[in-house]
Parts: sequence; C-alpha cells; structure tokens
Amino acid sequence: MATYYDIFGQKVQYLSSDPSPVAQGQVWYNSTTNVAKVRGVTTSSAWATGGNMNDSKGGNGAGDSQNAAIALQGTLGAVTVVETYDGTSWTNGPSSSNTYGSRSAGGGATSASLIGGYTNSPFTTYTATEEYDGSGFSTGGASNTSGYGAGACYGVNNSALGWVGRAPTGTHNEHYNGTAWTTVNPAPPGQRGGFLAGSTSSAVMASGFVPPNNTTVNCLDYDGTSWTSITGLSPGQDGLHGGSGGTNSSAVLIYGGVREPSLGDIDKVTFWNGSSWTSETALPSARRGSNGGVGTVYTQGLLFGESPTTATLEFQAAGVAETRTITAS
Repeated sequence: MATYYDIFGQKVQYLSSDPSPVAQGQVWYNSTTNVAKVRGVTTSSAWATGGNMNDSKGGNGAGDSQNAAIALQGTLGAVTVVETYDGTSWTNGPSSSNTYGSRSAGGGATSASLIGGYTNSPFTTYTATEEYDGSGFSTGGASNTSGYGAGACYGVNNSALGWVGRAPTGTHNEHYNGTAWTTVNPAPPGQRGGFLAGSTSSAVMASGFVPPNNTTVNCLDYDGTSWTSITGLSPGQDGLHGGSGGTNSSAVLIYGGVREPSLGDIDKVTFWNGSSWTSETALPSARRGSNGGVGTVYTQGLLFGESPTTATLEFQAAGVAETRTITAS
C-alpha cells in the first residue's frame, strides 16, 4: 500500500487501463476501476494467503511462477485430479492414470511429468512416467529403476528433467530427454528425499533422509556429472522441504517441512545464494512443504497442498517491484 509520501511531487497520469510496461516510481489513476496506483519496491519479505485448493493433495507440485503452477495427484492415489493455479484461484483439470503414492513431479505448468511411485500391501515401487501438456496426460518412457519420492525432480520441463528416486536399496539418478531415461551418477547412498532445484547440469539438494529414518542438515551440489558436499543447513533446519529456485549457484528458497524421526513440522524458511544459507521470513505456522517448488527464482515461492490442508501461501521477497494501490491513509 502506497501513502502520500510515495507520490508527493509525482505527476499523476489519467489512464483507462494500467500501463504496460510500467516504470519504477510511475504513478497513475485508472479511470475504469477508479483506483490510483504507484509502482514501488517491497521493503521486506513476507508470506501472503493465496486461493484455496479444491482438494487437499500431498507430494507433487510443479510450475513456472506464482501465476502458473500445477498440483499433480495426491497421497497414495487418494486424489488424481490435476489442479492449476493462476495466481488467484485453483481450477480442476484432467486426472492422471495411475494411483501410486509419493510420485515425483517436475517441469513447468504446461510441461510436467509424474514419475515412479509406490503401492502398499505389499510395498512395490514403479517405473511409470506420465507427461502432462497442459490439457491431458500421455505415457512417457519408463525409468530404468523403480522408485518414488516427492520433491525429487530438478529441471525446467519434461524434455530436460532429472530425478533422484528413492528405491528400496538406496537412491538412483536419471536424466529424461522427453522420450527415454538415462542413468547417471546417483546421489550419495546415505542421503535421499531432499528438496532439489536447478537443471540437469546445475542443481542443489537440500537436506533429506539418512538411514534409517533421520533427516539431515547436509546439502549437495550437482554439476551434471558428480555430487559434492556444500555448506549445510543450520541445526533444526533438517527436513523434507518444499521450495523454489534456480541453479546450484543462484537463488534457491526452501520452506516448511517435516523432521524425522517424529520431530514434527517446521516453519523455517532458508535462502541459498550459491555459497551460504540465510534465514528468511518464517511461515505463519509450521507446515509440511512437500509441494510448492515453482518458478526459477526464489522471489516466486509458492507453498500449497499437504493433506489435510487446502491453503496456499505466496512468498514475496524484499526489493521486488510491485504495483501498490494508493489509499487515503
């Protein structure tokens, strides 16, 4: 919200619609909506409430930004209907074919994939890949090793995707070219299930499990060929996180999560700048974060899903341009 001091001395334009592009510091009056506005910059980071999902889902999210996200499937097949987010509300879409639990998801809002998954009684993992094109699903190439694991994908679309799957015997790492999977160097066997961000040539893994079921503060860098240990998280920030981000050398944001064994959900939010982790504005309340993970920059954090909640939270970083409504206060 802008105040008198934000617009003092400015020449106010009288326009029938909001300008595009809009310059920093520009002030105008929209005669159609009868609202005065100014283009400013956020002074601090914050979490805001977005639109509620139609159904609670756990485990799978992808997207391009806060205005173009997708929630894919639920926990162990309870909900297979896709929901898309436009920055304001969620809309139901088609259903995926398989009802496996803890499937991995990655890619963009109109170019995403669902990989692997498991069923119980008896416990079984799968190699299936389903590709989403914005309107429906089709069958993709099967992975070389069966596995599962929410948050375990890195890459920008389903033709350049990486997957670190959790298998009964450890982890495996594969790259997808839109047709077939290629096995590459796995992450260290002592760490699995961490949040991943980046591309098939530049990624970072934050936290995750170490056997038997403890979460760790350890973090890893991936250069497309090999994994290297990097600065770890602070004590108490271990967990299975949600997040968003770019590459291993630029902005990555992780938020929320669950600590194991039985240490509960967390509200911590942490930013990676390529060399160190820094605390950011915490979530309004502790929450698991296995969904989220949209956009290629940390300023576009979006947290959604994790049964039983349908609530959506949007992250706004400091120093980001935004349009504010001018009020009389």
